[in-house]
Amino acid sequence: MRESWVVPPAVKVGPLRYTISFAPDVGHRGAWGECNSGLRTIELDTSIPPQQAPVTLLHELMHAVWQVYGRHDDTPELEERVVGDLAMGLTQVLQDIGWWPMELGEEPHGNTA
Repeated sequence: MRESWVVPPAVKVGPLRYTISFAPDVGHRGAWGECNSGLRTIELDTSIPPQQAPVTLLHELMHAVWQVYGRHDDTPELEERVVGDLAMGLTQVLQDIGWWPMELGEEPHGNTA
C-alpha cells in the first residue's frame, strides 16, 4: 500500500474540470478544505495535517459530485452531513484495502505509481 500520494492539480467531475490547490487560511472558515462549485475549485488548507488530507480531499470531491449531479435542492446541512459521513467511511474502507493513501502530499515526487 502506498503511504502517500500527490494531490492532482485538477480532476474532472462529470463534464467539469475542478482545479485543486493548497491555500493559506482555508481553515479560518472552520474547515480544512472548501469546494466552490461556481468557480470549480477545491482548496485544501496549507496547514492541514497530512493524515487529515485524504479524508478532506475525498470530502471536497464529494461536494463537487453532489453539485454536478444535481443535488441542488437539498439543504446545505443535509449535504454536509451526508458528504461528511460518506467521506469518513469511504476513507477508512479504502485505506484498509490499500486503495487510498494514509497521507497526501502537496509537491510532485516524480512517478507515484
